[in-house]
Amino acid sequence: MSKYQPLTERLARHRNDEWRASFADIESVLGFPLPKAARKGRAWWTGAEQGHTRAWMISGWEVCEVDPIGGSVVFRRPVSEAAMQGASAAPPAQVDPLGDGGVSPGAPVRRQVRRWGGAAMIAAGAVATLGAALAVGLMRRRGEAEPRA
Repeated sequence: MSKYQPLTERLARHRNDEWRASFADIESVLGFPLPKAARKGRAWWTGAEQGHTRAWMISGWEVCEVDPIGGSVVFRRPVSEAAMQGASAAPPAQVDPLGDGGVSPGAPVRRQVRRWGGAAMIAAGAVATLGAALAVGLMRRRGEAEPRA
């Protein structure tokens, strides 16, 4: 069990999509003082995935504000549980049949991109690249495009 597990549990129980906490609040939850690096700036809170950052990432939270002088941090849940339930009830995004890559209005695409972040962007880029390669290949087969040297 991680020493930051109490923070994970506290955030998992939090009902709102935002928790503004003082460093003292967090230390009270953890039962020990935060390291000096946490009080110096944003890097400790937003750095690479480590034991302490996993404490909030596991339960779907991110740090959006850090005030080292005032001794506070704001955790935010990118997508609320209510939004996720609404997204599952919403109709799936429909790709434009004309092939211009548009999506239907009101589709939950933005929420999913926010939730999955970089993975969604990489997947979207891979799909776009594959689609472009297939289109060029089809055009070459039809003689509509000359291969580039």
